[in-house]
Amino acid sequence: MNIYSRAIKFIVCAGVAMIFAGCGGRVNPPTYEGLTFSPDGKQIFAVHSQSGSAFIYKIPLDTGRAARFTSASQAFEGVPAFSTDGRRVVYTETPAEKGASSRIVISNSDGSDSHALPSLDHAAWPLFSLDNKTLIFARYGYFGNYDGFAQPHAHEWDYYASDLDGTNVRQLTHENIYRVSRSSLSPDGNSLVIVGPELDSTQRHEIELSYKDAPTEVAAHASELNAEAITIYSLEQPPKPRRVFRPHVKDEPGKGPIFGDPIFLPDGETILFLAATGNPFDYDVFQMNLQTQKTVKLTNRNGHAYSLRVSPDGKTAAFVRQKWHNGQPGRSAIFLLDLASGTVTPFRITGIE
Repeated sequence: MNIYSRAIKFIVCAGVAMIFAGCGGRVNPPTYEGLTFSPDGKQIFAVHSQSGSAFIYKIPLDTGRAARFTSASQAFEGVPAFSTDGRRVVYTETPAEKGASSRIVISNSDGSDSHALPSLDHAAWPLFSLDNKTLIFARYGYFGNYDGFAQPHAHEWDYYASDLDGTNVRQLTHENIYRVSRSSLSPDGNSLVIVGPELDSTQRHEIELSYKDAPTEVAAHASELNAEAITIYSLEQPPKPRRVFRPHVKDEPGKGPIFGDPIFLPDGETILFLAATGNPFDYDVFQMNLQTQKTVKLTNRNGHAYSLRVSPDGKTAAFVRQKWHNGQPGRSAIFLLDLASGTVTPFRITGIE
């Protein structure tokens, strides 16, 4: 597997390994799969995987002493998201059995009154709307591979919304997205930013129709058809209009930029995102103004980083950094980035064996 393919697979597996058992087809070392900040900004909630399960831990920033948030004995729990009032939390849970489908779980913010929503299966990355009356989540339509050789994965993703009890499901996008991305809700609650296709489904379909009798021509346009971008969807007028950004960064991969984890800052006019640079790849943190599209690099030689999140006050970012050895993933750790100074410091955590 070349380094470009490995990088793509790394981002996908790091983001959804806790949702779909067996991502990558091997037993990985203990790993932080993802994280989020609590609504008051005083804790990080992180998913840590080990020995065939992945559980949510709550970790105060002042002590770093981790404690389990849930009580499941064996499961793959996804990264949680909090309601804006801080009263509820939503996440995905997948039974450990091979081939099991993920389901969305809602609980109180202290972990009590936990209940699954069985009707919302095949889901990932749920979050609350700004008014806390709606769930927004990604959902896949196909699990497998297209060539008969690649490791099976979830494909044909789109974003949906439902009431908090899992009823009244409606589709927000109609893109059949190849790879899922964790989304971020704008501060005004009207937009959703993801890593998505640069071309919308209509544009891709037109290209495919143009060369329907010439498969080699379709193959020649594969990079155009599969190009990814930072995409913002309107929740007021889904599935369009949408805004597409494909910022080019210094030393980006020769086949085109690779992005990860775009997230709105509290001003609603700026986002942070990860982008691959160098060879072998580093996933550095960048900041971009959505109006001017001016992009600023905030970290340097960041290694294999993922799960970028921002504190509620917009002053601190956090992400996971994972070591790799001879093409295999090693141990991971959480780091904090001070957005004013650019200083990156490791977050010392105890209590997770």
